Amino acid sequence: MVLPRLETPRTPRVKSLGPEAIEWINGSGILGGARLLPWQEYAIDRSLELNPDGTLRWKTCIWTVARQSGKSWAVRALAWWRIHQAERFGEPQMILHMAQMIDTAVEVWTPAATRAIELHGPKAVKWGRGTEEIILPDRVGRWKLQAASNRAAVGFSLTSAIVDEAWAVDSGIVHNGVEPAMLARREPQLYLVSTAGEASSSLLKDYRAQALADTDGTGDVLLIEWSSPPDAPYDDPITWKWASPWWTPQRKAFLESKIASIPESRFKAQYCNQWQQSINGWIPRSLWTATESTVEPAGRPDTVAVEASAGHERWAAVAAWAGDGDQVIVRSRASVSAADVWAWVEAHRPRRLLIGPSVATTYQRRMRPEIVPGETANRLFDPVNRLVHDRQLLHHPDDADLTDAVGFCVPAVSNRGMYLSVLKATGPIEAAQALVMAVGILLTAKAPRPAVRSA
Repeated sequence: MVLPRLETPRTPRVKSLGPEAIEWINGSGILGGARLLPWQEYAIDRSLELNPDGTLRWKTCIWTVARQSGKSWAVRALAWWRIHQAERFGEPQMILHMAQMIDTAVEVWTPAATRAIELHGPKAVKWGRGTEEIILPDRVGRWKLQAASNRAAVGFSLTSAIVDEAWAVDSGIVHNGVEPAMLARREPQLYLVSTAGEASSSLLKDYRAQALADTDGTGDVLLIEWSSPPDAPYDDPITWKWASPWWTPQRKAFLESKIASIPESRFKAQYCNQWQQSINGWIPRSLWTATESTVEPAGRPDTVAVEASAGHERWAAVAAWAGDGDQVIVRSRASVSAADVWAWVEAHRPRRLLIGPSVATTYQRRMRPEIVPGETANRLFDPVNRLVHDRQLLHHPDDADLTDAVGFCVPAVSNRGMYLSVLKATGPIEAAQALVMAVGILLTAKAPRPAVRSA
């Protein structure tokens, strides 16, 4: 078994219900003729660690591992064990199992429902769409499914909750619904089970950050994470092993086929279990990194574009210089202060100043700007996109604001072509919008015009 790359420290000589639970699960028939994999046993053992008084140690448990590693089997096994533990915990057990897409939870739950019917008859299971539930005799244990929504957990008192593919679930659903529903129960536990997410994955990101900050293991959030190191080459099988606790030749062959067929950011998230700024993003991180350059541009920039957020809470400017051949060199400035950004712009004295329509409504400075309408900015996306993918757009490696903004971008498609969607973005993209304006207008100026000859 490959050990987790990141995990909350274990208390010395800590006891756990894990060995007992694992033996019970392996003998229960919930996995058919199979047994728990070593990594699944490891996760269950750590999650069921005990305080000195014999109560469960962890209030929240995060299991995060690459796709197709056996998360569903581990969740099924743990939930099946927990609903049979009314006597141990001194009260009937109620588990709520949710996911952003209900079919994700149904896939995990269905084999357990079949097993419940085998043991207790057809009345032990409800099958209706949206009402799926396993109910043990005398209602000593219940396992109910729900789609993640603002009404999740309303009306229930939960002893455990499982959030499947937690990267896609909004934090408010758990904080406002699930967690209050567990307040009155004995030894409740929340499980966040998932692959890595993106910048907008607030629920998983926040709990993970809380666990990572617990360097001495005194908190109540357990993190168990199998993931590839952030700087490891994503196309190397050795990198994949970090995120694959159960490694086989078949898995290696599967990942080799996947890396050739899906975008880099999606492969990194799903099979390296690495966090991405945007899973459906614009420019792959490896491509953006490949166009880093410390070459300093000379003279005044050919263009500078300024953009702001809708409420003018954030400002960004990008300067662009025509470089050698087809190259374009860019530098950027981003700030919550409009005065800071405008001072940067005026110090560069650009040949052409470009601003978006929202910036134009408040513009009162001496330089004469060119307003770039939204439709024009959208038409500039394709040539800028081609320039990036041709590795001709050079940016400084320390320009973190621009790198972050590009990483947050998610392209959308309209009848006029592709453009950067503000609604789909996973973070602030003003610098990226300014990039498209500054570079796009520069490319338009550089493009040769067709000769017109008279007859």
